[in-house]
Amino acid sequence: SPVKNAPGSAADSPDTARAMITSLHASWIAKAGGNVEGGGVVEISPLVSFGGEGLKGRTGAALVSTSENPLLVE
Repeated sequence: SPVKNAPGSAADSPDTARAMITSLHASWIAKAGGNVEGGGVVEISPLVSFGGEGLKGRTGAALVSTSENPLLVE
């Protein structure tokens, strides 16, 4: 979703965009056999994977993401 509203808005805000990216990247990790726990931000660098490819073998253990410690796959 495009970012066109202020943070905290119900739609089209930085918060909703961040949530969508987190959901997408967590689904890529799950498809590769991994598991994301904790409910924080999940981000996969486009240098690692552009569309979820190439993640097998990088996601074998449970990965933890919290609001204090986001999960960044670089």
